Amino acid sequence: MARLYSENSYINEFKAEVTGVIPCKNGCEVLLSDTAFYPESGGQPSDHGWINEFQVVNVVDSREGPIHTVSTGDLSVGQEVSCRIDWNRRFDHMQHHTGQHILSQAFWETSKAKTVSFHLGSDDVTIDLSVESLSAEKLLETENRANKVVTENMEIKVYSVDSSEQKDIPVRKPSTRQGAVRIVEINGWDYSPCGGTHCRATGEIGLIKITRLERVRKQLRVHFCCGGRALRDFQKKSELADSLGNLLSCGENDLLSNINKLIENSKLQAGKNRALHQRIFSMSAEKMAHNVQDINGFKSIIQLVEEIDLKDLNKLATKLLQENAADIVLLATEKPRPGILFARIINKSLPDLRSVLEATQDQFGGKGGGSPDRVQAGGNDPKGLLPALEKAKTMIMQSTGR
Repeated sequence: MARLYSENSYINEFKAEVTGVIPCKNGCEVLLSDTAFYPESGGQPSDHGWINEFQVVNVVDSREGPIHTVSTGDLSVGQEVSCRIDWNRRFDHMQHHTGQHILSQAFWETSKAKTVSFHLGSDDVTIDLSVESLSAEKLLETENRANKVVTENMEIKVYSVDSSEQKDIPVRKPSTRQGAVRIVEINGWDYSPCGGTHCRATGEIGLIKITRLERVRKQLRVHFCCGGRALRDFQKKSELADSLGNLLSCGENDLLSNINKLIENSKLQAGKNRALHQRIFSMSAEKMAHNVQDINGFKSIIQLVEEIDLKDLNKLATKLLQENAADIVLLATEKPRPGILFARIINKSLPDLRSVLEATQDQFGGKGGGSPDRVQAGGNDPKGLLPALEKAKTMIMQSTGR
């Protein structure tokens, strides 16, 4: 069985004989006498395409050769079929796999960073490096070095050597397999044992662009794109820059300074908002402190508070208790979401607020919890908040009655 892609990545149409058909859940699995379909391997996804008019959705390797998963179709052993590769997908993989070889060698040249792994996805392409970080200057140097190789349009050769001969070739990472080893050589600049599909010259890659970095398990993951994907990435970012320029009424060169001004203004406004919020918060606490009820000798504040969330209800309760304005605080809020907050001083005469909450939360569709001294719950029925407060008050009156 000949693997046509191994000798020539540019074969995208061929004829073959069906040598095996196995029904499967998603259609059938097909073996061919020869194939140009690349099976998933080495971080590169499989080719897609067609056998006759039937779509090939995946290809995996096996001892018998590549197995082609066909979504549906009536194929039989001995049948001659016409096969066609999805060329746009194939060429995208060729650009990125070749681009990976170039970028990996460039990282080794500039930073002595080894490529640990490679992943080629439909939306994202990455290599993991054996370093935790690299400076912005090293990244730019590496990207420029990689693209210099692209613009020089270096020839790419593919040939096989015996595994024992790898020591005579400056391979970047020797293969561990025995016997024949396929070498992809970029004009004496990079030698890599590899079974994937590649371009015949570096100029076909078009462009190599590093898009972002992330640290993963003490390694540096480099996201990059090549060719058509790099063009689409540039177009998307160019459209974004234009849109931002229109919003800020400035040109591309002034975008960064104008955005920095917006950030500074936003920080100033946020500071003013915090100060105003704190003032309103203090006024609310002061107002509550003047509306204290007596429940069997315990100072109690019971109130439905408008436009405040549970986090701020907690702060209010803490302030009121710490300033000795109240012994018991029963608060509720309708917006932004119905909720309730009960808090009290530590006193054995006062009930465990968890039991109070449990008895009242059904009235407003509440769900929550807490400690004996403080509980809270978010709910979904604002109409039940006042009845819940009233019931909580009644329970505290009963438990503290003398």
